[in-house]
Amino acid sequence: MIIQDQPAYLLHRRAYRNTSLILDAFTPGSGRVALVAPGARARRPGRGVLLEPFTPLLLNWRGSGEMKTLSSADQTGGAITLSGPALAAGLYLNELLIKLLPREDAHPALFVKYGESLHGLRGDSMALQAALRRFEKQLLDELGVGLILDRDAGGASIDPARQYVYEPEAGPRIAHTRASRSGPFLQGASLIALHDDVLERPEVLRDLRRLTTMVLNHHLGGRPLRSRELLSAIWSGSQRRAGKR
Repeated sequence: MIIQDQPAYLLHRRAYRNTSLILDAFTPGSGRVALVAPGARARRPGRGVLLEPFTPLLLNWRGSGEMKTLSSADQTGGAITLSGPALAAGLYLNELLIKLLPREDAHPALFVKYGESLHGLRGDSMALQAALRRFEKQLLDELGVGLILDRDAGGASIDPARQYVYEPEAGPRIAHTRASRSGPFLQGASLIALHDDVLERPEVLRDLRRLTTMVLNHHLGGRPLRSRELLSAIWSGSQRRAGKR
């Protein structure tokens, strides 16, 4: 099987044998694909395509097994430069896709959202948080386990003035004291904001971070996300430094 001119981003790369690389690529038409790039590490500096995450690529490959062979790669745009919290957030998006998206399961809309999200990470802290929440929401939608944001588990419309507890398999339930162990309390207004894509208030973004962390942990089945720990550490450090000024 030969696949040609497939847009892609690299999610991960690692050394293989003496001069090659194993790549985990995300593409719109073939989903997440494992590729071996023969001799990729032997190329002289300044020659060939930069096979790095956050760089838009056009890939050709061949093979029918689980591991395909990269035939050629072209860079189709400038690398998206991320640093600090934005870099940690980009690594977080990549790790989510690697751990939750099945191999060779095409999600073209999610591929577009991924590219948009990388650019969104380069904004201020609120823009970064909003980009993460939007991507997490679409990822869960694409996996068939989308968030229920417009009604509670009993079918009633979400009341913006009430508090809810979110159950991953059932959706939001009105929060009572006896339900406090079911998860974090969430304001109904925050659920509506994510449903309507109006992510403009810090308290809403804090609520939604608690929501998506809990739901994603449920679907990860206990598998940790190292990039999330890194992002939290960088974020906490930034807040401490800001508080000392």
